[in-house]
This record gives sequence, structure tokens and C-alpha cells, in this order.
Amino acid sequence: MGERDLFSWNVLVGGYAKTGFIDEALCLYYRMLLAGIRPDVNSFPCLLRSCGGAMDLVRGGEVHAHVVRFGFEMDVDVVNALIIMYMKCADIVSARMLFDKMPNRDRISWNAMISGYFDNMECLEGLKLFFRMLELSIDPDLMTLTSVISA
Repeated sequence: MGERDLFSWNVLVGGYAKTGFIDEALCLYYRMLLAGIRPDVNSFPCLLRSCGGAMDLVRGGEVHAHVVRFGFEMDVDVVNALIIMYMKCADIVSARMLFDKMPNRDRISWNAMISGYFDNMECLEGLKLFFRMLELSIDPDLMTLTSVISA
């Protein structure tokens, strides 16, 4: 490959992360930083999904620290990925803190929390949040309803 720009690094990191090679993905991410390439909002969601899929809270926390370091802690897509990672790692408290601090939540934010509560056997909290979503006139989608019905 000729010139390695941010896009090419993100594609490589994302490719490894999506196929479950978390060590390789993180290694490439750190090599990107050493090459002087600054990450963007697209650099983190795949890494976080990979950490969540592996239930690797330690590495997920490291990636979260980089999210904060580079100033992406208010990006809705990045925060959604953080919430999903924390829920998959059974760190409900951290997920809820992120959710509560979000200035702008989208349906993915709500679904991540609701399904995360159900996945972690916190069904009452999941139902409370579902009813809060309805109170705020946020229409549930198929994902929301599937989570609620399957609980």
C-alpha cells in the first residue's frame, strides 16, 4: 500500500475488529497512533464492538480512555458503541452513566440500554426505560419491541 491515510487505517483496524481479531486490531490502532495519524469518530466503534464481543472490559476501558483523550465522548455513535460494549461486559453502571450524560440520544441509544438491561437480567430496569422512552414520545422500532417481548 502506498500512502496510509486515516481512511486506510480505519479500514484495516475495522476489518480485523469485525472478524474477531481484537489483538491485531488494537495493535494496528496503536501503530496508527505511532505513525502520527489522529483517530476520528470512525476509528472507535469497531474497536469497541470487538471488545464487547470478547467481553474484554479492560481493553474496552483502554479504548474508552482514547475516546476521551481525543475528544469524542459526546459523539452519539461513539457513545452508543461504548454503551453496547459496557453492557456486553456486564458493566451496567458505566453504561447507564454514559446514557444519562448523553445530550442527544437516538433510538440506538435507547435500544442499547433496554436490550442490555434484559441481557444482564435487569428486566425491571429495562421495562422502566422502555416506558420512559414511550413517555418521551420516542417510537420504538422492531429492535426495541423484540427486546421487550423476548424479555
